[in-house]
Amino acid sequence: MNECFTSTGGREGGREGEGDSAAALSSLASQWRRKPSDWVGSDPCGDIWIGINCTDSRIVSIKLSSMGLSGTLSDDIQYIEELQTLDLSYNKGLSGGLHASIGRLSKLENLLLTGCSFSGEIPPEIGLLSRLVYLMAPALSGCSEHEGQW
Repeated sequence: MNECFTSTGGREGGREGEGDSAAALSSLASQWRRKPSDWVGSDPCGDIWIGINCTDSRIVSIKLSSMGLSGTLSDDIQYIEELQTLDLSYNKGLSGGLHASIGRLSKLENLLLTGCSFSGEIPPEIGLLSRLVYLMAPALSGCSEHEGQW
């Protein structure tokens, strides 16, 4: 785990629309291979997709540890604004860089990416995640200007 960030407070933002988060998750899923076979339909909350938990028709957690996923994590993740837990750990086929847009997930409390093949710089915007209490990430390079203990 890399402890390079200081919490600086989250951004102000509007309410997420139900369709926005569902569309964002569908877009993410379209970039992944070997996603869960029960991910059918257009409503991950109403159709009950494995690994997706919702509250009031809003996606609050994505828990897909060790599912054999491969592909990338696109910046569409930012549109799942109510997200509190993102666990993609131990999906060795997930690769590429982490986008700065991850810093827009102002309600994110748990970010688990260890055991994946992400590479490159840790985006300094992770320091904007004021509610983040648990971070497990692969050894990515760079702490940028946000050095210090979380």
